[in-house]
Amino acid sequence: PHCSAAILHGGFNTVLDALAAGVPIVTVPLAFEQPATAARLKRIGAARIVSAADAAKGGLEPALRHVLTDPGYRRAAGLLAAEMAMAGGAADAAACVEAALRDDAAVTPAGLDLAEDRAACAA
Repeated sequence: PHCSAAILHGGFNTVLDALAAGVPIVTVPLAFEQPATAARLKRIGAARIVSAADAAKGGLEPALRHVLTDPGYRRAAGLLAAEMAMAGGAADAAACVEAALRDDAAVTPAGLDLAEDRAACAA
């Protein structure tokens, strides 16, 4: 990574980029999935949340300082980066979905019932 931390709104794509790089996050969620994603990041210890109002009042600097000086944030982000790397990326995910949809098994290894999905794809 070319940075020590990421400051972002918390959209899923930028969050994934930051986590793949293993950098801690300061998020200022505004809309859509951003608040829920920010809450999950905070819960796992990879991010601090700053409201838009607090950001406008100078709240970004102390939050950024905190994620840069508390090693727990980088550790949590690094663990997620390692898990993401082991998952194999989009190509492996697509291969798993395609295999599950054409396989005769009714349930995936994760326990998801694919009967309705197969019927919808066949229609």
